[in-house]
Amino acid sequence: MALADLFVDRRPRLGHVAIDLSLEETHEYTARVTDYPVERGAMFTDHIQIMPERVSIVGRVSRTPATLGTQLRPDFDPSRHITAWDQLVELFGTRTPFVLVTSLHVYTSMVFESLAAVRSFETTHTLEFSASLRRIETAFTTFAETTVAAELQDMAEAAANTAMQGAVAAEEASVAAATGAL
Repeated sequence: MALADLFVDRRPRLGHVAIDLSLEETHEYTARVTDYPVERGAMFTDHIQIMPERVSIVGRVSRTPATLGTQLRPDFDPSRHITAWDQLVELFGTRTPFVLVTSLHVYTSMVFESLAAVRSFETTHTLEFSASLRRIETAFTTFAETTVAAELQDMAEAAANTAMQGAVAAEEASVAAATGAL
């Protein structure tokens, strides 16, 4: 271990909220497999869909962060655990993806499915919480939307031109009929 590794903050984090202690982590990778028969020789990848990763974490935030310098310079904050809870609730409410750092992996594009605080006599001065998170898949459709919008615009212009040409032809026919009748 390098000396620099002693000073790197490797605590778990949910977005910008550092967690002092991860009591339990569950990392779940699942796949949806077809219920229908698969032909011999068929590509099995077409029949197995990888689902987004899910992570459940039970964590704790205290009034004093667990860092290397705690013994030398305690960063005691009597409301640190309450501030952390407020930040987690705010992050939950934003409904935007964030980075989750755990002991096993760094996940991107994670969102909350649930967030709960556990309060008891033993956890009066700490925050103990559980969170269920899931990676959200993002599709980039800018090109498709632009192409479809341009095609719709072309169709609308063509329809307008056709309508205008039909109106002009009808007007010319009515003028010809009117002059022929005179």
